Amino acid sequence: ARIKNKKDIEQLVNNHEMDSVDWLDCLEITLFESRLKPQGAEYTILGKFSLK
Repeated sequence: ARIKNKKDIEQLVNNHEMDSVDWLDCLEITLFESRLKPQGAEYTILGKFSLK
């Protein structure tokens, strides 16, 4: 999901609070920055965060 500010997070949660999902194990979150260039999007990893 693309989240730019706090309002985006609130909308995402509100839009999906009644959805059912399967469980999965998530061991790490990767934060990316995307930059649009004429050749296409370029993604840079800003950080990785362990959830262990």
